[in-house]
Amino acid sequence: MPNATGTITLDAGTLTGNLTVNTANATFVNNATVGGTVFINNVSANTWNENGVGNKLNFNDPDAGTKLVIGAGKTVASLTLNKPAIVTIPATSTVTDLTVASTATGASINNNGTVTILTSNAATTVVGNGTVNNTAGTAESQITVGEDVKVENGAHETIAPLISEGYINSDGPNRINVGFKVNEDIDLSLTSKADIVISYFTVENGVETAIKTTPASNNLVKNKTWAGYLNDLNGNKYSKSNGNLYSNELVKDTLVITTVDPKYANMAYVNNEWVGNSAIRVKVVVIDNAGNRSETLTLNFPN
Repeated sequence: MPNATGTITLDAGTLTGNLTVNTANATFVNNATVGGTVFINNVSANTWNENGVGNKLNFNDPDAGTKLVIGAGKTVASLTLNKPAIVTIPATSTVTDLTVASTATGASINNNGTVTILTSNAATTVVGNGTVNNTAGTAESQITVGEDVKVENGAHETIAPLISEGYINSDGPNRINVGFKVNEDIDLSLTSKADIVISYFTVENGVETAIKTTPASNNLVKNKTWAGYLNDLNGNKYSKSNGNLYSNELVKDTLVITTVDPKYANMAYVNNEWVGNSAIRVKVVVIDNAGNRSETLTLNFPN
């Protein structure tokens, strides 16, 4: 039925073996229980409606934005997304084993029900107010979870940290100050997964070039191993522990600032070839204590 249009409905009943569906121009409503695997190779961008009992679904539709809706009160034994889909799980429904393959970057799960285990091998977004019992996979840290989704049973917190109130300014010739807040407590100790990484660039004619250090001529990138690289308004300095000089515990919503000035003696690590009329770009990334990575904050001076 590859040329069928409209809506195709497979009645309730039991099928042995596998079911392969290739109906690029039709919405498909599956009410059958399939003994093997259901291969969803192509349906219209509108919807695959799954109303079977305990089916194993393998989603391969190459069309972005294709919707896959689990019926109310239904349980899906397994759902493997080999391509990104928009999956909807109602409040009374369960997906026992949901796997996002590395080829399905951008998959979206609207979960108001239950996912027993979510194995993510590509960046995945989960929204709704349902429950994810466990998470796993090579891209587990790239699972972005909405604030109303409950992650439990030993699964690590998967809400990405947020950077707010970012700004960049200059209070002296070639002196660049960057400030921002993070919405989570951050542990900058060497044994923690957390870090705050700040990278510096010049921009000329739309071309971005990394600012270099001197004399090593490495890219200028600050992280928690850079002693006292973050300061708050009370004069406290933050980085990995270094005796009593610096704190490695950054409290959430603390405004922190970092500065680069190639003319200042204590900042002579900066190669001053960038000094002049070049525009400056600074990028900030926060990795939280669970290893979740924020979106990149990009700041340009002049704005």
